[in-house]
Amino acid sequence: TNLDELRGSEPTKMIILAEPDERNRLFDELVPVWQGKVNIQKTDPEYLELMAPGVDKATALPALAGYFGLEVDQVLAVGDADNDVRMVELAGIGVAVSNARETVLEVADYKTERDNNDGAVAEAIERWALGGTVPGLWD
Repeated sequence: TNLDELRGSEPTKMIILAEPDERNRLFDELVPVWQGKVNIQKTDPEYLELMAPGVDKATALPALAGYFGLEVDQVLAVGDADNDVRMVELAGIGVAVSNARETVLEVADYKTERDNNDGAVAEAIERWALGGTVPGLWD
């Protein structure tokens, strides 16, 4: 994509990159000021993401499911960070990867044995979408 084509466009997301302690301080400072006006999420340990209110993965899930002719309760969603909580909670099968943040683990129906850097999504699909039908995959 030629970035010049985007010049003058409205931004869709802002990401602040900071050390984890500073990111957490900024989150605590910004949320009370911008609550209801901006969706503020902590994602990676160093990322603070700011988007329009109502813009998140849980908002997109029903649209994506509908596009494929599915209901949300027929969807498996896998997450690891705070911006995944509502999506994992909303999905018919919500899965947290083994190294997910506590906020995701609390709402998930299941937890993978693998982490997000070692096949957790494939494990979730095989175990809970395909019903363990791939013999020896996780042996």
